[in-house]
Amino acid sequence: MQVTAHAASCVLKGVSVPHDQTFKQLLETFFYDFLRLFLPDVALAIDPGSIEFVPPEAFTDIPAGEQRTADLAARAYTVAGEPEVILLHTEVEMRRGPEFGDRMWEYNVLFQLREKLPVLSIALQLRPGTAGVSLETYHREVLGVTYRHMQFWQVGLRDLNEEAYEQAEPPLAAALCALMRPPDAQGRAMLKFRLMQRIAGSRLDEARTFLLLNVVETYLELDEAEQAEYRARLGTEGGAEVEMLETTWAERKILEGREQGRAEGQRAILRRVALARFGVLPPVLAARIDEADQATLDVLAVRLATAATLGEAGWA
Repeated sequence: MQVTAHAASCVLKGVSVPHDQTFKQLLETFFYDFLRLFLPDVALAIDPGSIEFVPPEAFTDIPAGEQRTADLAARAYTVAGEPEVILLHTEVEMRRGPEFGDRMWEYNVLFQLREKLPVLSIALQLRPGTAGVSLETYHREVLGVTYRHMQFWQVGLRDLNEEAYEQAEPPLAAALCALMRPPDAQGRAMLKFRLMQRIAGSRLDEARTFLLLNVVETYLELDEAEQAEYRARLGTEGGAEVEMLETTWAERKILEGREQGRAEGQRAILRRVALARFGVLPPVLAARIDEADQATLDVLAVRLATAATLGEAGWA
């Protein structure tokens, strides 16, 4: 199955994105690079070769067996002095509710009780309104006295300037810059072009490249004018390698939607592919997509991906 690069940039718009899962996979793969980018002192203090992810479940009610699941937890050895083991706990947050501090404290304490290790907690925020990278303090008030219970690191991507990170050595920076503030002098189309070039030139294996590409395609959405500018840059500034990556990404996302049986997600993807490839979504095709069962959606995916024109696909 072949999907055009232009279709790739639009393929996920309108589709529900599992933010937590996307970033859990990303952090599990690039965890030490994440620390290098945002918490360099922590990165320098641990042995990267010793990082070992542990089951993140933590039990809060032993008699009842109630279970809460944190996002990510890893053991690591320190490098200074006598090596000791610490646990690094990370939570990914799309929206920060009033109970967030309570939850960070609970997980921190539960991991200390279960692992019998010092625990360092980190919150990766995907929403704006943070202090960027900051050390937050969790307080509780009891009988009119405020007690400090714990501190945790917060990384608010939306409140960081991408130009401060774009040239950072880990390729992970290129993906996470997609969620940061672009420089005023540069538009979003130019930013996406530079980030995609950086990922294409990273020479990572296919699986790691896909994880980075997926973040840029999912979170750096372009409007119609920006998309036109982006496509023009690909055509005039040697974007063949980027286009190939985008095509591979789009094919994989369509296959994932089909294999996981997410009919509604696949319907949204097919609408976007039709619009991106042919510039129009005929009513008869839109109705066919809306009414199709999973088997028919599979057939439509192949026809839309391989047809050169709407006439060839049967919807002229």
